[in-house]
Amino acid sequence: MLSIDSICVYDILYIIGEMLHELLFALSGYPGNIFVDNGDKIQVQKGLPFLHSAEEKALNRLCQLATHFKMFKGFINKYSFCSFHPDSAGSTTGEMHGVYLMSLCSGLNTLLEDYQNDILELEKSALADPHLPVSEVLLKLQQYELLFPALSSFLTELKQHEAHGCYILDRIHKASISGVPVVKQTFERLLSNCHGPLFKHLCAWMLYGKLMDPYKEFFIQESHEANARSCEQEENNQDAKKQGVYVIRADLLPSYIGYQVAKKILFVGESIKMFDTQKLTPEIKKLENSLRKGQENFSKDLFKLSQEKNFNQINFRETVNAIRGFVAEQLWLLVVEDSDIFGQLNLLKDIFLFGRGDLYQSFIDTAHSLLISIPQYNTEHELNSVFRAGICNTLWENDSYLHNFQLTCKTGTGDRPSNVNVFSGTVLNALGLTYTVQWPLHIFFTPSVLEKYECVFKFLMKVHYVQMELQHCWLLQVKSKSLGLGRQNEAKWQLRTHLAFLIDNLQYYLQVDVIESLHKILVDKILSVRDFEAVKLTHEKFLTDLLDLSLFRKLTNHLLDDLLSACLSFCDLIKNSYPAELTDIQQQRLSAIRKDVRNYTGMLFSMLNKSQAYSSLQTIDQFMLRIDYNRFVSKHSKGYLGGTGDGFIH
Repeated sequence: MLSIDSICVYDILYIIGEMLHELLFALSGYPGNIFVDNGDKIQVQKGLPFLHSAEEKALNRLCQLATHFKMFKGFINKYSFCSFHPDSAGSTTGEMHGVYLMSLCSGLNTLLEDYQNDILELEKSALADPHLPVSEVLLKLQQYELLFPALSSFLTELKQHEAHGCYILDRIHKASISGVPVVKQTFERLLSNCHGPLFKHLCAWMLYGKLMDPYKEFFIQESHEANARSCEQEENNQDAKKQGVYVIRADLLPSYIGYQVAKKILFVGESIKMFDTQKLTPEIKKLENSLRKGQENFSKDLFKLSQEKNFNQINFRETVNAIRGFVAEQLWLLVVEDSDIFGQLNLLKDIFLFGRGDLYQSFIDTAHSLLISIPQYNTEHELNSVFRAGICNTLWENDSYLHNFQLTCKTGTGDRPSNVNVFSGTVLNALGLTYTVQWPLHIFFTPSVLEKYECVFKFLMKVHYVQMELQHCWLLQVKSKSLGLGRQNEAKWQLRTHLAFLIDNLQYYLQVDVIESLHKILVDKILSVRDFEAVKLTHEKFLTDLLDLSLFRKLTNHLLDDLLSACLSFCDLIKNSYPAELTDIQQQRLSAIRKDVRNYTGMLFSMLNKSQAYSSLQTIDQFMLRIDYNRFVSKHSKGYLGGTGDGFIH
């Protein structure tokens, strides 16, 4: 290198010639005596007598490229090889790591080769022409004055955010959205280079159901927390435990792929993984040839996409849709045809939705006193014994799946008896029903789906119990008819008739207008498609409509619960007073129940009437028409509908 401790005038021309070579060394990342490295940047040493201020400014402008190049080489040397141990890949501390980062470094190294080749060309020109002007160097490297600052800013941002995995792709894509052609083209080349690991992950996941991701970089990850919850909910479902639970990591998902496409990728991988875990079953063996052919065809499509110079979002989405459609049809064949989905839907309708009313009539008759008692630790066992006996008594033809149903009764939940609501603290309020789903239907009847079925079951159980209690009161009143209780008996008959009218119409509405009609629509739609996800969405809509039409809005359901509780209070009053006349205290209680029923019915009718103006579901109109067929309710509920009125029952 050239020493400048003592420079004579006669050496200036020689120094200027040698300075050009040292400049090219500095631009290659090797500063010297004229172009010095101050730690944070490379610049011309100040105070050189042979440099004009304009020349010094031009040279410092080129030194900025040298500073950027040095930073790029340092980044590449540091992150080209991943020394991070996979066992600690989930840690939030430590250096940046991963295969996407190594691919970025490889792409950067390739890009810098163009810059180094330009430096080499300038060196040849300097050797051929010792008086090569600095302006020629500026002209040759002009494009890098636009590119290098953008690259430098991008790499600084990556380090600040500790970018990891597929998130790096998202940052590259956003950087490629530029109006400067050289910047746009460079980042597009980087993105294409970094898509190598992405397509390897996609191929392994979508075609073979495998997550080959030691550094946790792919936007689909196994969720240990969700997996733990799933194991708690599905204690008897070993297949679900074996498969695991996978989720989309939003922080790793590139924005140009999008959440909807990611959901399809997740669905495909989970389905293929399920096929693989059960590949020895007869059902999967039937699909084996079709699945293998699909893997061969789609692997070619994914390889073709990975070789494209620029990422084509349209082609990518079409390929993902094609794979999803193929897998969805295979699942449809597996679930709908081979696993008798219609038989399962009918079974759940019969058990959860009271399609077999004779079973629950037998159950309620036998467990009558148990249902209204306080739950004990042996209550659940007693309930299931009665339930099994009820199944035997109703001569169930197909009982192969019935052992998968289990009544539950939670104790010690803090629910205590209440004078306001008769159900509080009773077995009837704590009663539930679970169903152990067999493979492969566990992907269709998920825990959240079964929770919705159970929610409707609990409500229907209360309605049927109250309905049978009112029928029993009718028998008592018929027996007491000969006693001639006069006006007092007439008041009890009137109230019981009104309550029975409401509950009978509610029960008929739920079973016929809601459950049967929605179930018929569900079956027809399942028959019309050959797509598993479409079938699943249809079933979820069925449950949503079922809950909505079953009046499971928060306030409405609360009113219905209070109305059913008032019915039970009336039944208790009738049974406790039979066969004698009511005492004064009991007559006051009868008047209070009458007033409660009037208030609850009026508020319920008013809420249903108002909600219909904002709802697209017209089925509730049928229920309102049934309880108000002669306009009696609407005439006497003006106080709740905005006018004045004094109730239904006088």
